Amino acid sequence: MKNKIILVGAGNIGRRYLQGIAKLDTSLDIDVYDVNKNSLKVAEQKYYEIDTRNKQHKISFNSAKKETNCDLIIIATSSYERLKVIEQYKNKLSTQFWLIEKVIEQSSNNINNILSHLHKDSKVVAWVNTPRRIMKFYTELKKKINLNIPKKIYVSGGLWGMACNTIHFIDMVEWITNQKIVSVNTKNVDNKWIKSKRIGFYEITGELSVAFSKGTQLILSSDPMLKDYIINIEFTENDFWQIDEINGIMKHSSGKKIIGKVDYVSDISGDLVQDILSNGSCNLTNIEESCRQHKVLIDELLKHWNIHNNKQDTIVPIT
Repeated sequence: MKNKIILVGAGNIGRRYLQGIAKLDTSLDIDVYDVNKNSLKVAEQKYYEIDTRNKQHKISFNSAKKETNCDLIIIATSSYERLKVIEQYKNKLSTQFWLIEKVIEQSSNNINNILSHLHKDSKVVAWVNTPRRIMKFYTELKKKINLNIPKKIYVSGGLWGMACNTIHFIDMVEWITNQKIVSVNTKNVDNKWIKSKRIGFYEITGELSVAFSKGTQLILSSDPMLKDYIINIEFTENDFWQIDEINGIMKHSSGKKIIGKVDYVSDISGDLVQDILSNGSCNLTNIEESCRQHKVLIDELLKHWNIHNNKQDTIVPIT
């Protein structure tokens, strides 16, 4: 009997999941759902760009929900109304395994409600896709760092999507340092929010800082005038790693190097799905831990959004 997967959301991220899943040798029954028929059409084209002639997958593309139980459901919609999407599927389907894209939702209240819905069934296991902790590039770095706790970690670049991507680095710091996020400081974030490439969503520039439980500081900056995108992990002034994700090079101050790459969703989703279906587990952050991380960040971004836009919104429009 084929394992059943439902993929909700056929946009850019959803299509990347689909391409990764298409590469699996395991025979799967895949339902792809999106209200946007054009997104479904593009997803179908992308799926068949992968050589599936020797595979036995059964796949369908639907603009109307199918109420069929499944082994794994992947929520790859935008953050807006993700609570509603999860509620709809959780109330109608029996699904043990859930894989959810970040940002989980746009308010702490909605994040708490997602947890409540998923926890109604004690058998449900869910993860959030903040994947640096499963990338070989970063697992090699974690081995080098061992228990040496960095004092500061800098992430700097141009318009790299700081509001929606900071959660990746919060998760990375927790993982490599065994610390927990304590607070987020937005005092050096620019007052003006800018429109994102995705309609209806916004981004921030300036500097955002995050404090962790054993003293590490994560300092993130977005400057429209910059082109380079660099990460620095600093232990002391003369002991640090510089990470160039674009070119796949990690270089220590001693001259030691790690060569690799940051994997795309299409590179890792196949193995992720295989792990979940075969073993009932994967090495991504579980939903409980990710929600804890998200809430600290989302609360502060929402405060900043309301103060500097003279609003009293209950959600922050990031994706």
